[in-house]
Amino acid sequence: MRIIYTRIFLLFTLMTAFTWGCDCSGTTPVECDTYTYTWKVVSSGVQTDLHAVSRAGDKYMWAVGAGGVVLHTKDNGKTWATQTSGVQDDLFGVTFISEKKGWAVGAKGTIIRTEDGGASWTKLTAPVTSTLRSVQFLNDQDGYTTGDEYTFLRTKNAGQIWSSTVHRSDLEFSALAFYDTLIGYVVGTSGIIFFTIDGGVTLTSVPTGTAKRFLSVHVVDQSEAWCGGEDGNLKVTYDSGNSWESRSSTVRADINGIGFIDLNRGWFVGSAGVIYGTKDRGNVWSNEAPSTLPDLSAIAVSKTGGAVVGKGGTILHLDAQCAK
Repeated sequence: MRIIYTRIFLLFTLMTAFTWGCDCSGTTPVECDTYTYTWKVVSSGVQTDLHAVSRAGDKYMWAVGAGGVVLHTKDNGKTWATQTSGVQDDLFGVTFISEKKGWAVGAKGTIIRTEDGGASWTKLTAPVTSTLRSVQFLNDQDGYTTGDEYTFLRTKNAGQIWSSTVHRSDLEFSALAFYDTLIGYVVGTSGIIFFTIDGGVTLTSVPTGTAKRFLSVHVVDQSEAWCGGEDGNLKVTYDSGNSWESRSSTVRADINGIGFIDLNRGWFVGSAGVIYGTKDRGNVWSNEAPSTLPDLSAIAVSKTGGAVVGKGGTILHLDAQCAK
């Protein structure tokens, strides 16, 4: 009898271990230390230029583009469906903080907000009419947007009221990225990089050694951030924006988007369909484009996958497979 009980116990233990160590749906394992990544072109269902993409959680993403188009995925970028934004203006930036709450910005000072995952959108009032090109919210109250005519706006009440830090007509901002409600970066024309340590109340400019326009910025952690720009211009800071070092991108294309999943693994995308990846913190970048592609505009990635969007409705899904 004791032998029978022992065998039953061992069988139960093996079955339990198998169940805990596996997602029995046949998809990605529950626990995985190392992933391999492959970019795959997927159908967006539209031919409209897509300008920005944002993710929330492991499976949800939104892309926005020309004519107010909004696309949504619930399966980490494998399939996409159209949503109605309620605006006709081009949208250039999008940010989501959860599966429900998000904001998008665009031409003519357009700012829209959703609280139901993009099923419906509400138009907010902006204090400017210039084109807004980038937006980020850190939580359901604190957000930032930037764009043409040196526009930088911040809100502390979900976008109901916006305050302006600077507003000039001779320069343009392209993108922003914040680590938290205090530390952030804004980049743009004439080699502009500004950083803030007070939530955008003040912006401090730093020399970059270039007059080329920066088009993208990505925050890795409290100290490290990357900027990309015209003609493959690529820079990194390791001291919260006080100084910037040049890195070889090995391309002459414009770098329109940058994304890292940890300190070592990241990608940049840009004009002429470039997708370059690094596995060593940006010391070496290699071509990872699966085929010849049109201009690419933006990237959103996490450890379990992501997406790139671009011209003519182009979308690529980042397929993550456990390397175990």
